[in-house]
Amino acid sequence: MVTKRFVPVIVPMIVGFLVMIIPSFIIGLVFGAVSAIIQDVLDESVAVAAQMGFNIIANLIGYVIQMFILGGMAATALKAIRGQPVSYGDVFSGGRYFGAMLVASILVGLATFIGFLLCIVPGVILALGLGLYSYAVVDEGLSGVDAVKRSWELTQGHKLNIFLFGLIGILVAIAGFLACGVGILVVAPMAIIGQAYIFARLKGEQLTTPT
Repeated sequence: MVTKRFVPVIVPMIVGFLVMIIPSFIIGLVFGAVSAIIQDVLDESVAVAAQMGFNIIANLIGYVIQMFILGGMAATALKAIRGQPVSYGDVFSGGRYFGAMLVASILVGLATFIGFLLCIVPGVILALGLGLYSYAVVDEGLSGVDAVKRSWELTQGHKLNIFLFGLIGILVAIAGFLACGVGILVVAPMAIIGQAYIFARLKGEQLTTPT
């Protein structure tokens, strides 16, 4: 996709990725500046509490934006791997999936958190088995709970290969960061498209090489 459909596929996804991260970054800067001012005029304990509150609000806003964009990114990736036309509108079409995506994300987050508390390995297994929920939400119109179950069902017997995919992805991401940080803008869409490809193949689809 990067080499053959960069402009029609990767560029819209890069735009979506930027929309996902930039608002949180800006909000964090604003709240950080406000916190610095508060520390000068309020009691230290009150200032610390206010700063914690600002951080929580910033993270919640960023999380909501991510859940909105995530559905659109999954939809874009699924279209791309099937050779269908992709537009900027696809990247920002996540509104219809927001509720299911939010529920699934919370469930997966809780499950993996508990798993990591249980000596890490269970958390890794759960993350590998539940990580395809966004594609199940978008492609099959499932609810958040059913999408999590569907991801676990599809990944039975394939977690080692998915782990290797993730490991390679981490190495590529490191290379992206080393490229002045700009490379991550390409690596992120690549990872999403790769996951979409895995999802479709596990469903039994035969996909052709992009042209």
